[in-house]
Amino acid sequence: GEAQAFEDICGCLSVSTYPFNTDIPWEGEGPRERQGFPICDYYHVELHKSGRTVFCVTDGCNWGEKPRLASISANQGFHSYMRTHQHEIS
Repeated sequence: GEAQAFEDICGCLSVSTYPFNTDIPWEGEGPRERQGFPICDYYHVELHKSGRTVFCVTDGCNWGEKPRLASISANQGFHSYMRTHQHEIS
């Protein structure tokens, strides 16, 4: 996975524990591809001036492009809802 950092407030890293894909030759350089590529988990963090942090992790519950897009869509929907209703949360 690719690590991301948000100043000194938050850090994220998405990793896979799926087995390595032995059908694809590996020359020993760079990361080895794992079974189930692309990984369909998705995370998104929003840091607000109020000090509130909204973090969401979604799982596409399968492998491939459609589950990946479903995971992204669900994540974006959650964040859209939270942005709209934040003023209602104490």
